[in-house]
Amino acid sequence: MINFKIKYIAFLIIFLFCYLLLIFGDYTLARYISNLQEKIVSKPQLIENKRVIDEDIPARELALKQNYNRIIFPDIVERDTKLLNLAKKLNIAPLAPFPNRKLYYCNEGYGLVKYKSDRFGFRNQDHLWDSQNLDFVIIGDSYVHGACVKNENTISGNLLKYSNGINLGVGGNNPIHYGINAKIFIPILKPKNVIMIFYANDNGAGSKNSLYYKFYVEKKLNYLTYNKKQYVLNNKLIRYYETANQIISDYNSENELETTLTFFERGNIFVRVLKYLSLPNIRKQLGINIDYQYMNEKTPFSSSFAINELKNVCSMKKCIPIIVYIPNSEFWRPDPRSNVYKETLRDYANKYSIEFIDLTHTIRLEHNKTFAKKGPHLSPFGYKLVAQKIKEKLKF
Repeated sequence: MINFKIKYIAFLIIFLFCYLLLIFGDYTLARYISNLQEKIVSKPQLIENKRVIDEDIPARELALKQNYNRIIFPDIVERDTKLLNLAKKLNIAPLAPFPNRKLYYCNEGYGLVKYKSDRFGFRNQDHLWDSQNLDFVIIGDSYVHGACVKNENTISGNLLKYSNGINLGVGGNNPIHYGINAKIFIPILKPKNVIMIFYANDNGAGSKNSLYYKFYVEKKLNYLTYNKKQYVLNNKLIRYYETANQIISDYNSENELETTLTFFERGNIFVRVLKYLSLPNIRKQLGINIDYQYMNEKTPFSSSFAINELKNVCSMKKCIPIIVYIPNSEFWRPDPRSNVYKETLRDYANKYSIEFIDLTHTIRLEHNKTFAKKGPHLSPFGYKLVAQKIKEKLKF
């Protein structure tokens, strides 16, 4: 009996020692691959890097001198230590950039985009919020936000030539934000149609651990308040914007703001080590995939959450839900998972009899014309095509 225990303990020690060696090996492999990738710069990266140096940095400096402001994105709120701590302190987090503010956005070959945000921080003419009969509300990420083209060339800008509606798109948003935007704004806007646009990188982005999910789904915190017969931003949110403005103004450059990491990503060794426990880099090199969600081709939680919120709110408010899929550029942002993700979205939409518009063929058919000159977003022509396909499905 004693010998058996000794053998068992010895086996356990040897197993743990070997496992720790594998974890260390996985980490070493990750560093090696990372260093190798840094030395290999692809053609798209060269184009974007040159654009940033030659065009973006000078244009941003000029915009700041012209009293335009940097944009605060919801995804940065969860990545930046100071912005995250502020959100936790005030128990609120913004779903849009600064309201009523001159903002500069991005450039992908058509000049730096500049615009003035509306009363809630979105990219709309403010008077549209006073409309009584909205034809559409469009929800999504940077493609809906309108990166990186002028107002009239965005998806909503094109649709406004035929109808009236509101754009709730913000760069960097993921399906958790989509669902929350639908939950908060659709009941007060009461549009005829709600268009929710997904993009390839929404695949798996966002989770129940999101600050936004905890605040606005689990805790059901108020984002808006009703004052003098109209909805306005929660006072705590106004305080958040005021303080956040000073925080991001203190950053010396755009890059410094966009690459800041939370304490857990930067300084907590335990959390940093956890991601190597499943030996992701070794498995990847051996072709071993244990991403069950991907293997089983199931709709990611965040995407199903967004579609459920869209379905539920449209059921209550009698709006027509429409789901749109915009494909990634195989030149600028190749993603082998994109077709599987698209099909899971289609299946989930069909499950609830929601109109699904797949723009893969439309966008990729004329890739050189539909994508931007110097970046992964759409060109003015590409955005116009998307708007035309959506217009065909709108019900008035």
